[in-house]
Amino acid sequence: MESTPERNIKGVFFSIVFTIYLIGLILATPYFNYQFIKSNSFISWLFLGEIAPTIKAALWPYYLYMSASDGLEKKTTTLEPADSSVSTNGQLEYVNNSSWAKEDKETYDAFYEAIAAHKQFIHLLKGEDNFTESALIYKLGICVDEMQAATLRINLSRLAKIHSELPIHYRDEFLKSISLCSKIQKAAKTRVLSPETKKDMVNFKIVGDKWFSFFGSHSQQFNRPI
Repeated sequence: MESTPERNIKGVFFSIVFTIYLIGLILATPYFNYQFIKSNSFISWLFLGEIAPTIKAALWPYYLYMSASDGLEKKTTTLEPADSSVSTNGQLEYVNNSSWAKEDKETYDAFYEAIAAHKQFIHLLKGEDNFTESALIYKLGICVDEMQAATLRINLSRLAKIHSELPIHYRDEFLKSISLCSKIQKAAKTRVLSPETKKDMVNFKIVGDKWFSFFGSHSQQFNRPI
């Protein structure tokens, strides 16, 4: 059995650790919520992001560690340019952004056209413009058409010219979000909120949170055509 002094020492130790964690949580909660609002908007935070930043705040020791590790890695490593952005095993490689081909610029323009239409779709969903129901459905359809048309002009591998991690996030999150936009718009035409539509709305929020988290924290680092 542990002696009383040993139990007291452990109790004091865990109390100190818990107090430090609690202080960090109190500080991290407004910080992560502010970062989400700054990257997206206050309305987006209300509509899409109250939960995700708060969960990040609860995991603040992890993010503090990763931030420190990233800072150390940037100081101690250099990237060697590679010819392709995505290797055969699916791992991303650094791409030399010293020159942009015509196809790279076309992908860049189409990507931002899709982004603009996607943001407009979300804006319309919030119902802030007081459109009639039929007008809203029509405008949502236009956004879906614009997103789908833009994606047809996007070359997945060339997105790495913009950011090395963009191809994977675009494929796994943004394209899924566009697909869900189409399903939601079609469901709106029927004016029936089916269980399947409810599921699509939940998935739309989950995928959107992941996409906005990446886009909001990395868009300032995106490269532009030279």
